[in-house]
Amino acid sequence: MAHNSSSDVSATTTPLERKRHSLAHILASALREKYPDVKLAIGPAVDNGFYYDIECSTPLSSGDLPAIEARMKELVQEHLGFERSELPIDDAISHMKEAGATYKVEILEDLQSEGEETVSFYQTGDFVDLCRGGHVENTKDIHPESFMLDRIAGAYWRGDESREQLQRIYGLAFDSKKELKQYLAMREEAKKRDHRKIGPAMDLFRISPEVGPGLPIIMKNGMVLWNGMANHLRKMMRKYYRGNVHELHTAHIGSQKLYEISGHWEKYKDDNFPPMQLDDRAYMMKPMNCPHHIQAFTHKPLSYRDLPFRTFEIGTAYRLEQSGELSGLTRVRSLSIDDAHLFVANEEQLKEEIRLLLLIVKETYDKLGLNDYRATLSVRDPKTPEKYIGNPKDWDRAEQALADALEENDALLPGNGYDREEGEAAFYGPKIDLKFRDALGREHQLSTIQVDYNFPERFDLTYVGEDGDHHRPIMIHRALLGSMERFMGIYIEHTGGAFPTWLAPTQVLLLPVSDESVDYARAIEAQLFDAGVRVEIDDSKESVGKKIRNGVSKKAPYMIVIGEQEKESGIFPIRVRGSQETEDMSMDAFVSRLAEEDDSIRPSL
Repeated sequence: MAHNSSSDVSATTTPLERKRHSLAHILASALREKYPDVKLAIGPAVDNGFYYDIECSTPLSSGDLPAIEARMKELVQEHLGFERSELPIDDAISHMKEAGATYKVEILEDLQSEGEETVSFYQTGDFVDLCRGGHVENTKDIHPESFMLDRIAGAYWRGDESREQLQRIYGLAFDSKKELKQYLAMREEAKKRDHRKIGPAMDLFRISPEVGPGLPIIMKNGMVLWNGMANHLRKMMRKYYRGNVHELHTAHIGSQKLYEISGHWEKYKDDNFPPMQLDDRAYMMKPMNCPHHIQAFTHKPLSYRDLPFRTFEIGTAYRLEQSGELSGLTRVRSLSIDDAHLFVANEEQLKEEIRLLLLIVKETYDKLGLNDYRATLSVRDPKTPEKYIGNPKDWDRAEQALADALEENDALLPGNGYDREEGEAAFYGPKIDLKFRDALGREHQLSTIQVDYNFPERFDLTYVGEDGDHHRPIMIHRALLGSMERFMGIYIEHTGGAFPTWLAPTQVLLLPVSDESVDYARAIEAQLFDAGVRVEIDDSKESVGKKIRNGVSKKAPYMIVIGEQEKESGIFPIRVRGSQETEDMSMDAFVSRLAEEDDSIRPSL
């Protein structure tokens, strides 16, 4: 790493980030000792640790890591300092060329082309590396048991598949041995909850090599979650909007011209699928739904009486993600966004729409059991105006309107108000983000509410005001779940596949004790099915104990063992997921309970 040497970056990094970056240097030092011909590329601090990219004539394997790690611990216990020095960039390039450090030379030449005149180096013991800084003062600040080497992976130089393939050595690092152990335990739990394993095992989704990577197929059980969430969103809009919403279905492709007007073509050109030519016109796979929803707004002249004008769609968009970035449902090329666009007349309507959205978010999160979340106000970074479209005055209005709405609806926000995050705005406007912390302590952004003065200007949107003149509406973009696929992946891992009753693919599992009990169990199955319950029966030849163990793996909220005693009494032992105990209930009482948990179930048999 190398930047302008006029100042160390330590002031802008956390103590833990400095430990992690220091350990990247210690790793490089240990590698240089053990493999003198190693060529070093870059070694940054990252989430949970650090890495160093290297080129080595001897390919390394995981079996080499213990010896490298042991030497790192020895170096840390030598209480080495990090001494900074500076060189004119011409001298630095000459020095690195003499040393055969081809990757460092390339970094330096790029910096030189950007106008840098001086660069910094840091010496740790006998090891010197080109670096912009951000270290501990001395390795005595690093506990030798607070870090470990983790794994080796391949990495292309500068992420370019046409360039050299390097080896990337990853390390984990925390403030203490205890925190490292906690992270390792959490990671093991995360492996058990991995949606890429649970999803196919529970028949929720699959990724077919014949269809292609990043293009998931949502299977029968997954569609229970999908439809359950979609129906919930519709109920929320019916409740809070009193039916005043236009649900849409838009095409999967659109004219390239449409996305040029919106700015998606220019801002995200590299993330879009290549255009297609048809009838002397360029078409694209839809990168976002908003330009299409704008066309719904323009379907006829509207007046102030028609506002707010609300559109909604679970619409599929496409992103040209690189194959190495794809991951199950959480990073895909085809994503279905629960997208709504609200067109309002003024800031007062804007605040009311945000209040309603925050109410919908709160009710939705409560129903899903997402209790640990926070709100952020994402605004532009004034130092990088080129990242955004529109004029500063509109940005000021939008940011202030969102801040006012958050402060006026403080009671609807989790915890203590909201955090302001500079530089996290969308390219067309500021936004409110709701960030949820899952059962493993990982944070995910789910809901987003974005205010946009720019698209109405770009598309020349107007409505007729009370004064008879044409006025420009304000546009709100909102998604409650983000995308259906990503939400499913996150929620599978949060719950471990143990979904609440209203989303569970199988709500009740019936376990007849013998062949003689199967017919009666089937009669109960038919009763439950007619009431709207998702019910299955295990009529296999297995013992009841084995059926119960198999049932636990299915993660159904309820299991019922059915035998002659239940047939005679009409009372059933209801076993609740996660409990060894049973509760005796009549079938009518049980269905009434189910109806309280899933309002699509009819409580009367």
